[in-house]
Amino acid sequence: SDNDGDGYTDAEDIGCEDGYDDDETDPETECNDESDNDGDGWTDTDDPICTSIAVELEDDGYGGSTQCNDGVDNDSDGDVDVDDSNCSSAADNSEAL
Repeated sequence: SDNDGDGYTDAEDIGCEDGYDDDETDPETECNDESDNDGDGWTDTDDPICTSIAVELEDDGYGGSTQCNDGVDNDSDGDVDVDDSNCSSAADNSEAL
């Protein structure tokens, strides 16, 4: 069963280390702490570097290769990346409509 309520059970749950583990508690990492640890505006698994909650550090900052994670106001509307209404995720490659 899904003991920790995260939608995953047993071996599919990242909180299970092996078949003998009776605790599905997920690991504490920067990718599941509800904070924007690198200051780029994207939090936890919304941040491109956090491909799962098991990734230890959310430390890519504005190092992205897309317009919505490069720290630049690419469409000159005064809004950058996460603050631009045209960026629905850090993977978006256009801040323009």
